[in-house]
Amino acid sequence: RIIKTYLFGEDQMEMVANALPSILATSAPMLGSLFAADAFMDQGRAVREEKNFEASQMDERANELMAAGSTQLEDSALKYELLISKAIAINGASGAGGSDPTLMKLIANLGEEGERSAQRITFGFKSRAKLMEKQARATRFEGEEFRKGSKKKALSTLLSGAGQSAINFLAG
Repeated sequence: RIIKTYLFGEDQMEMVANALPSILATSAPMLGSLFAADAFMDQGRAVREEKNFEASQMDERANELMAAGSTQLEDSALKYELLISKAIAINGASGAGGSDPTLMKLIANLGEEGERSAQRITFGFKSRAKLMEKQARATRFEGEEFRKGSKKKALSTLLSGAGQSAINFLAG
């Protein structure tokens, strides 16, 4: 009380005390809206970061699918090469020549089946990886849209608080 009186004097203290309710009524809505707007912005940033993290996990999964598919493709190619080699070895052991029409047809059929298998495998892992990449893009978009929405909500809150402060000021 002594410090307040020293700083302001008795007359100023009474004036401040009388004006305080009006000052609070005018500034409280604006201060409240500032805090709310800040919370909306924080929420928007947090959701965007969470969605970006989810999307990066999906990108990693897509890369893993591509790597696994590549390995599966190599394994399939090796399988068909071994089958062709086995057919040639069996044919040679039977005494038939290397240009035996049955052997040539078998080698051609195995080659075609190996190619079809490679195409199926490639289509399978590429389509799964592309789907995962699309989901990652959609998740990033979702996070960004949420952030944009939180910005709009924060601005709306600020404007509402400013409007209410102005109403209170004019009424008081």
